[in-house]
Amino acid sequence: MVSITQARLVQLMADMPEYKEGAPRDVAAATHLHYVGTTFLVDGFVNSIPVRGVCGAWFIPSRSDASGLPICPQCEDEKPAAQAVLDLLRRQG
Repeated sequence: MVSITQARLVQLMADMPEYKEGAPRDVAAATHLHYVGTTFLVDGFVNSIPVRGVCGAWFIPSRSDASGLPICPQCEDEKPAAQAVLDLLRRQG
């Protein structure tokens, strides 16, 4: 059993296609590497659009950003819960 707050569930669901309309137009330069769903990461690379990390931070993925940046500590902490929610949504869908 997984226990998660409503606010956290909304944040995790931000990567679902029907929630992408909330993406900001301008995002700050990346300071950390974030965990993101593979589909959304590819979409971000190809179309240069913002994607939301597990921690809630918006960024535009770029290969140049990946060199030497640390992994976001909040994403690292939230990854197990996000994976559990994703697995649950996949089983129900």
